Amino acid sequence: MAFVTTTVDGYKLSVEYGDRVVRIKNNKALDDLLKNNFMAAHAVAKKVKSEYNSKKGKALNIEGDSLAIEILGHVYPDRIASAIKKLPLPGWIEKQIDKVLKRTEVIDCGESAVDSNRGFWDFLGGLVNIDNL
Repeated sequence: MAFVTTTVDGYKLSVEYGDRVVRIKNNKALDDLLKNNFMAAHAVAKKVKSEYNSKKGKALNIEGDSLAIEILGHVYPDRIASAIKKLPLPGWIEKQIDKVLKRTEVIDCGESAVDSNRGFWDFLGGLVNIDNL
């Protein structure tokens, strides 16, 4: 698989559409889209699910709120870790920050059968219900 461009609200996001999984690059375009409107994560989730359906001929079995929360659950820790990394840090802390940044650079979102974290994001998505914010 390879990353392709998916446009949301004029921002060109990089998304890879796999079997029962999507991967979204946590890059400047995604950060800029979400910078002033975290609700745009819901628009990203809707667009990615729609594109998945078009490309794969079947629905991606992930709830929209769960997918949106997972996106935010990677973007915000990445922002925090990036800010901390600019500080003078002891080597052992810098290594831990690098681990966070590595884990947040691509948002790997899979259906429950292929993603061990899906239950966590589903739980959070059920609590938040982005549509009602």
